[in-house]
Amino acid sequence: MNENSEIFFYQAIMGGLGLVTLGLAVYLGYLLKSISAQKKLAKQAEDKRLKALEDHANYLKDSIITISKATIQGQCETSEACIRIYKLLEYFPDIAKEERYDVLSKMNDELSSFAYLDERQELSKQEKFNQDKERFKVEDKFKDSFIKALKSLVEDFEALK
Repeated sequence: MNENSEIFFYQAIMGGLGLVTLGLAVYLGYLLKSISAQKKLAKQAEDKRLKALEDHANYLKDSIITISKATIQGQCETSEACIRIYKLLEYFPDIAKEERYDVLSKMNDELSSFAYLDERQELSKQEKFNQDKERFKVEDKFKDSFIKALKSLVEDFEALK
């Protein structure tokens, strides 16, 4: 080969490599843009999920406060409040395990043997009456400490809002 053809050959190879490099750079830019878009979508989805969790937690906090206040004011039976609040506190395990709220667990344990909702509807009038008498005994047994715990719950959950 002569010198001019060698120079042309190397220039052609260099031009080809330049095009390949340019193509790879464009493709890399496309990939980086895609990754950036995916990260943005993932962040939006995560933000939406966190907002939904926060909204749900606020709804549960409001429910606990409402039930507690209604019970303190005598507008809700303590047994009903105990069952509902005990279930709601499952979403707040750090608060639920505090010693001052042990009364909810103890009262709920004693109430758990009673028929509830559909099961209660199937009971005879006498069975309902007998269970109500026993339920009232449980309510009386825990009433003072339960109301005290509800007042603390109201304070704790209002502080969390």
